[in-house]
Amino acid sequence: MNNLNRRLTVGQLAGLHGINKRTLHYYDQIGLFSPAVKGENGYRYYTLDQMPDLELILAFRELGMSIEQTQAAIHCGAGAIEGILSDKIADIDAKIEHLRSMKRLLKAKQKLSSLSKTVTLNRIESVFCEEETFVLSEQIVGDMDENFYLAMGQLLQQERRYRLFNHEYGIMLHSEKVMAGRFEDYDRFYMKPVSGEGERLFVRPAGDYLRIVVKGNWDRLPLAYQKLRDHALNLSLHLAGYAYERGLNETLSSNMEESVTEILVRWVPSDSGAEATPAK
Repeated sequence: MNNLNRRLTVGQLAGLHGINKRTLHYYDQIGLFSPAVKGENGYRYYTLDQMPDLELILAFRELGMSIEQTQAAIHCGAGAIEGILSDKIADIDAKIEHLRSMKRLLKAKQKLSSLSKTVTLNRIESVFCEEETFVLSEQIVGDMDENFYLAMGQLLQQERRYRLFNHEYGIMLHSEKVMAGRFEDYDRFYMKPVSGEGERLFVRPAGDYLRIVVKGNWDRLPLAYQKLRDHALNLSLHLAGYAYERGLNETLSSNMEESVTEILVRWVPSDSGAEATPAK
């Protein structure tokens, strides 16, 4: 007997492929993959030359194809299967990139969470920040309650990712408003861009920034801005551009009393006249 025609029972074939016998019975019932030989004893057997077809079926199922899609693919021929494989490779590449992106975001969240636990609270310090590029929301205008979340939602839609946990984001307040005591008159939301492209890309310049970190409800933030302003005035520092406010653990806890918020604002010597380019 030709080895390719060697007969295999359901149990033997299932064992060779590491699957349950019930799977083969089901495939037989729906006409997807059936035994090739009927023995003299009335039993039905598979043959070795059927194994490539079964491997292809199992591969398609592992790739997430439905039974209907698998049935159609098996009967399409080699040319069509090659196209299906190309499509699946593209799908896998997209999923790999998505997972890599999610890993970067999770590591960034982890870093911020660690910072929220180790940073000294309520102390103003000068830190150097590298240049960063952000994508901006529309201008927040009018009543804050009405436009605040509208601006945030538009920014999320622009970036095509709808869960705040997936983003590094914050809100901007112009330094002139800080100096004028308008601590809640916010300008725009900012977010690290996913693609590096966008209509409202904004570069936060590298430089020396005053930083203060506070813990608790948002109603404590105006006092933090006042401390920054007073500190700058006492040291004759000019606040330039925007203040950048972000929650270090905002999407990791639902308890606002545990919320840790960082505020950064760039400073330059008072006689420099330096100013960041306004957002457009």
